[in-house]
Amino acid sequence: ANSHFIGEHVAREHGVPADRLAVIPRGVDLDRFDPARINQRAVQTLRAKWRVEPEQILILLPARLTRWKGQEHAIAALALIADQTSNAVLVCAGDAQGRSDYAETLRTKAEAAGIALRLPGHVEDMATAYAAADLVLNPSIEPEAFGRSAAEAQALGRPVIVADHGGAREVVEHAVTGWRAPPG
Repeated sequence: ANSHFIGEHVAREHGVPADRLAVIPRGVDLDRFDPARINQRAVQTLRAKWRVEPEQILILLPARLTRWKGQEHAIAALALIADQTSNAVLVCAGDAQGRSDYAETLRTKAEAAGIALRLPGHVEDMATAYAAADLVLNPSIEPEAFGRSAAEAQALGRPVIVADHGGAREVVEHAVTGWRAPPG
């Protein structure tokens, strides 16, 4: 299993005995996600492409656009602290996979809340995207097997906030390597 969360799920749901299970956490390519290898010009170019000024705070939510990944919750959370985040831009980097209605819902909700939102679609160079971010979010409303985006962001020295469930619990030590918040 790629996390204790999934190992426990497999044992519980499929009756697999503990001696037949091994947890091998999904890793992060520390060469690819090495801060020293990031091209700072590429970071600046990406921020400019996403229309994020150097003085603005870039909050990155890397996930395909689907409700259970929590993009709507990110918008709602930013709206709650809008007076403190007026200089922030939320970038939901991920493919809509045909969910153009959902992408439009996100745009509408962000506009109504006064949140600057960018939906750049699929991003090939995630190392540069993480390096461009000031904060990385993983607010999934359902537990995920492993918190890959949190692990990759942390490898690049970026602070993370994750939903406190699933494999993300094993990746983020609350108030030490990032923050965990109740799902939703």
